[in-house]
Amino acid sequence: MYHLLSRFKHVLFAAALLLLLSVMSLAAPQAHAASLKQIPQTHQVSVLFHSASTSVSCTYAACDDLNPLTTGCANNSAAVRTVYFPARSGTPISGGLINLVFSYSCHAAWAYIQFDNAMPGGYAGDATIVASDYFQYSCFDAGGNGEVEPGQHSCYSGMVSDGPWESAFATGSYTDYSQSTTYAINRTNSF
Repeated sequence: MYHLLSRFKHVLFAAALLLLLSVMSLAAPQAHAASLKQIPQTHQVSVLFHSASTSVSCTYAACDDLNPLTTGCANNSAAVRTVYFPARSGTPISGGLINLVFSYSCHAAWAYIQFDNAMPGGYAGDATIVASDYFQYSCFDAGGNGEVEPGQHSCYSGMVSDGPWESAFATGSYTDYSQSTTYAINRTNSF
């Protein structure tokens, strides 16, 4: 009886191991496909970013600190990571969204921040894209459209390469010029 029970345990273990390996082999193609930068169909930002160009003028690292609109990269883009930030307590800074925008055509990403209300006087807003190789560009860098100034709601940064073996995240901040201090708001997850 002992040998029969022992043999049953071994057969049961082998069956469980085979089942586990089968499940893992089915999941492997899905994991590989997920690593190829699939763009969610929600959060399309083509309305926010549209350029007259129908072709792209850069891909991957050639897009570093270039403007997503003038390169045509904005035409096939999506906000793949978004984080909300609440109004800043004790300040006139409103809440809003920080977006990590990804261009499938260019394999590049950029940061976009939008405040719910116009930026008040004495303050400025900014978005920064940070790549896995630590390159980072803000709205006020060459590829961006300038920081969020009083009366404005949004800005976008220049781009960084965001190919299959790279990642990036977007951050937001605001500056209180009366205190000469910049405050971090929030950041997206990486993509």
